[in-house]
Amino acid sequence: MFRWILPAAAVAGALVLSACGGDAESTAPATTEATETSATAETTTEESAAPSESASAGAAELTPQGTALAMGEKAVVPFHASGEKGLVGVTITKIDKGAPADLAPLKLGARADGYTPYYIRITVSNESGTDFAGSSIVTLDGLLADGSDAGGVYSVPSSFTPCGKGSAGDDFVTAGTTYETCSLALAPEGTEVTGVAYDIDTYDDAAPAGAKADYAAEPITWK
Repeated sequence: MFRWILPAAAVAGALVLSACGGDAESTAPATTEATETSATAETTTEESAAPSESASAGAAELTPQGTALAMGEKAVVPFHASGEKGLVGVTITKIDKGAPADLAPLKLGARADGYTPYYIRITVSNESGTDFAGSSIVTLDGLLADGSDAGGVYSVPSSFTPCGKGSAGDDFVTAGTTYETCSLALAPEGTEVTGVAYDIDTYDDAAPAGAKADYAAEPITWK
């Protein structure tokens, strides 16, 4: 299924177009736990404290709510997938302007008239070494020059050549591995997509204990 949503500036109420299929999302960050064999009770006690220290370090690495980043800078956010929880990195590498004709395969028809597609290129990295194989982050929102949300086409198939949604491979199970994905934003005539917002609250429950990750209230932004 894909959903098509007009920019708020263009209409008083958002229009949603539904078709078959669905956004395959399994997203979940998880903190890994390292345990070494100990010969003494004292060593065991020290090692049993290690996971909580690791969790604290993870919390410190989380990108604060409301952070403004430049293109190419990475945000570290909570994530969960298939029951696993941890952290992923989200880097907006660039925003490419497309042509209205590009949208033809999505069959939006006249409802896409007057809109120009913009392709938000994203690199996702595994920050916590969690098994997130096969997962994908949700679609990110484009921002117009005045800071308002652009329209978006969600659940874009991977077969959409200009901006197919990517997902993690089988190797996305260790810290440092990455995959590429893309979000499709729509700008009304006379405007352009100049920024991106991470305003997702889907993964709040995966944030390290004590960390604030209400990005719906205070988005991370790139410009």
